[in-house]
Order: sequence, then C-alpha cells, then structure tokens
Amino acid sequence: MLAQPNAPTYLAHALDAPVERLAARATERPVWVCSVHSDPRHPDLTDWQWAEVARRLVAATGIAPEGDPDACRWIAVRNQARLIHVVATLAREDSGVHHAYRDAFHLQTECHRIATELGHLPPAPRPTPRVQETHVPAPYITISTEPSGSISAKGASDDLSATLLKHAGFQQIEDWYGRRHRLATTTPQAQRVAIASHAAEMLRAARYSVDLDPDLDTSRLTTPANPLGLYTAGAEVLRLTDQIRAAENGAGLAQAVDHLLHPEHGVPERLREALETGGEQITDLDDEVYSLADRFGFAAEFVSAAH
Repeated sequence: MLAQPNAPTYLAHALDAPVERLAARATERPVWVCSVHSDPRHPDLTDWQWAEVARRLVAATGIAPEGDPDACRWIAVRNQARLIHVVATLAREDSGVHHAYRDAFHLQTECHRIATELGHLPPAPRPTPRVQETHVPAPYITISTEPSGSISAKGASDDLSATLLKHAGFQQIEDWYGRRHRLATTTPQAQRVAIASHAAEMLRAARYSVDLDPDLDTSRLTTPANPLGLYTAGAEVLRLTDQIRAAENGAGLAQAVDHLLHPEHGVPERLREALETGGEQITDLDDEVYSLADRFGFAAEFVSAAH
C-alpha cells in the first residue's frame, strides 16, 4: 500500500477516524509515537520480527491489547535499517480514550523482555549455591527503663554498637562496670521514645538482636486520637468513614465524600500515585522483578479507572 501515491493520505485518514468521532472529547495530543532501535552489535531484525515487536509494544501499553476489537488504531513504519516507528491514535473504537501516563514504564519493561529473548541481553544470573555457613548468634542488646527513670542500653559493648547508640542520642559511660549507654532522667518522654526506637532500628539493621521495652517502641504506641499507631494513612481513611457514617444531612455527607474523592487530593488519587511510584521504584531497584512491578502498575491503573 505504501507504494501507491495516495497511501500516506489514506493511512492518515484511517488513523484519524476515531479521533474525529470524539470531536470535542478528543485529547489535546491524540497521536502516540514510539521509535524503536535494534542493537547495532547484533544482526538487524527481520520484517517478521519487527512486526512482532510492534504488536507486543502496543499490547503491553494497552493501546491495542491482544483480542480487543475496540483497541486504538496503529501502524508500524520501517523506512530505514535498525529502526521502526510505531504510530497510534489514543482514541479507541468504542469512543474511549487510552491514558498514556504509564506507557513509558510498560515500554521499558517489554523492551527489556524482548531484548533478553533475542539474546541481546544476558539472562538473569542463576543463583549459585552458598557454602554452608556456621551460624553465629547475633549480639544481644536490651534497651529498657531503669528503676531510676533513666533509659539504658546494655549487652553488646563493641565499637559498632557504641557508635550507633551514640548517633541515636545515647550518652556513653565508661567506668569500672564497663561501657554502658544511657539517657538522662531529664530527657522528655517523647524524646526518650524517639531516641530508643531509632537506636533499635539502626541496631537491628546492623544485625543486632534488640529487646526494646514496649513503652519505648513507637510502632506499638497508640493513643485515643490515633488508635492505629504509625498507620496514619489508614487512620485518616477511617476518620473519613466515620464522618460519612455520622453525616446528618446532604451537605455534611457531600463534604466528607469530597474529602475522600477529591480529584486531586482525594484518597484514590494519592493511592494511585503511591502504587505507581512503588512499581517504578521496584523496577529501579531490581529490574528483574517484573511481576511485582506489574502488580503495582495494574493496581494503579485499576484505582485510576475506578476513580
């Protein structure tokens, strides 16, 4: 078809038809373009391989999922070696609109899969069997409140634990009892809890076994105003639920629902952002964990569609 003089015009009209049907509802930028290069260190792909690459990319992004008769229209143009251009309109045949805000993430993931399957990237290294290690008990430290009211840290007395305790805010004491760490009795209670919990977190991260007094553990502290402790996000949603349940008129109900479903600051939008960021962060930290990153991405898309 491209050999015919009117082929480009025909293709342009065919691609634009769903957009024209949307009229004023069409997006400001209804055209989607993606250029894909092959690795110059390897032989160029065949026409069949390039066609398969294009089909997989539009399916991965959701522009044209496999078996979807109402998918967006798209074409792939190959006019030079080692390169194709995939062009699509974001208007679907069912008058819906494809939202492309996560397409870059899906494209990166799918391209990585394709390159690995083609042998252009080395496969993930196989785990090597570990030499059996002799188990060494973790150094033990107890952080508790003394009868005098001061907070003390006792147990391991090596330099690393001493450095971590001092960094958290404990004072180091060395006398004929040995090396000890404590907080003064004049330290405010809120500061005591914060310092003790911070010290326990750092020590546990360094593989120490820590016994922390429950009264000094911020993760266990709850109050009547904050019954879920550190789970402040869940507590806020629970508060909105109580507001909705307690609404005595339409105005009160509308105000509570607006706080819950506000298009920019509401719970669904913030949850979508958190899920999307979580998926991207998983990929950045370990690009082999495709399935977990995709689950975050699908959850973000589900929340966005529901909103």
